[in-house]
Amino acid sequence: MKPTGAKLWHWKYRFQGKEKLMAIGAYPDVSLAQAREKRDDGRKVLAAGTDPMSQRHELKVAQRIAMEASFEAVARKWWESWKAARSPRHAEYVQRRLESDVFPIIGHRSISEIGAVERVSMVKRIEARGALDIAKRSM
Repeated sequence: MKPTGAKLWHWKYRFQGKEKLMAIGAYPDVSLAQAREKRDDGRKVLAAGTDPMSQRHELKVAQRIAMEASFEAVARKWWESWKAARSPRHAEYVQRRLESDVFPIIGHRSISEIGAVERVSMVKRIEARGALDIAKRSM
């Protein structure tokens, strides 16, 4: 128990001769069974010769990079550089179209994951509401 009153699950282990402490979660949010399961997962990683904490850190970094490479993040960066040569009215129109038609459908996906099938599906959804010109421009 911490001086603040928090109760946390920890797993103390050794990697390359150094003692390490891995936080598993807060009690009662993480039950004893869940804490033991996470500890056992960590033991499997440790038995494979990898530091569980470094693996956890690498996973978080990979997730953050994936979020930075989402279609919406890349499109917003593109729009910032693109809008300088356009009229403010046109730039705002393009931004609104992206936010209302494109981002809700594929904005959360990574650029590398988006294929032709998703793009065609997006365009068909825009066409279905009768916005044929916007559908053509969204492709």
